[in-house]
Amino acid sequence: MSQFQIYKPHYEVSVKWIIERENIRRNRAMGKPAPWTKNELMANTRWCNVRRMDDKVSIWLLENFYTNRRLAPSEMAVGASLARLINRPETLGLLYPKGYDGFHYKNLHVKLAQMAKAKQQIFTGVYIINGGGGGVAKWEAVLNNLRDMWNTISDEEVDTTSMQQTHYNLMQYRGLGSFIAGQVVADLRHIVKGTWSDKDTWAPQGPGSTRGLAYVLNVRPKDIKPSTWLEAFHVYTTALRNDARLKAIFADRKLEAHDLQNCLCETSKMARLLAGGRSKNRYKASGDDANQLSLWDMQ
Repeated sequence: MSQFQIYKPHYEVSVKWIIERENIRRNRAMGKPAPWTKNELMANTRWCNVRRMDDKVSIWLLENFYTNRRLAPSEMAVGASLARLINRPETLGLLYPKGYDGFHYKNLHVKLAQMAKAKQQIFTGVYIINGGGGGVAKWEAVLNNLRDMWNTISDEEVDTTSMQQTHYNLMQYRGLGSFIAGQVVADLRHIVKGTWSDKDTWAPQGPGSTRGLAYVLNVRPKDIKPSTWLEAFHVYTTALRNDARLKAIFADRKLEAHDLQNCLCETSKMARLLAGGRSKNRYKASGDDANQLSLWDMQ
């Protein structure tokens, strides 16, 4: 028996968020008018989707960037690293108007230098990417790190039997910390054929997901150590998979462990808002019902 246990009042917040967020996605996909929900916090805040690959950038990458699936696994790993480090479709579309076809350092350097000189936005504002330091621009440091990766990575390092092992391998490269490496391996799972046998049981630990999991288990974030992350995470994912209210969502969206890790990040955000905190990413609700929103009981 695990040392961690579900704390039902906080678990309910996570479950209700999952149900309502998926309802929002479906209502929007069916062309219904905004705000797609009667919950004020859900309508006026930007949220990730329940299924990670349903997010706008992920959809764009699958349809416009990861178009050449005949590339070697190592080539796809470098491409996915570039994609997630930049994470901005407008930039990636300029760099690869016909989709990713390999890492071309000189061409990329010219294009990014031109963007920087014109003071155009290169990176997304969502992820925190470390700068180059030593007078090197961030874009150039990222490009140099990826050039080193391109020159040394082998196909075997993309272990298509294990997301966890691939994540570990990617973190050996400069500039790929746990979070970005996790984003990269989550993409690789969908664009490189393999069994990826731990797709339903493994996801990387991150600060947001740790806060969310600590909330659901009613413990302190520091109580969830790297050595106990998966144990605690499995308590949460097992509860979700056995929850009859979520059966249809799991079946329809084919949710995997990384999706549930994302849900923890959003649960942490919802917990903060319910406690009176503010969100950095506001979303202006629109439509005739926008002034009639209310909070349904999530606590």
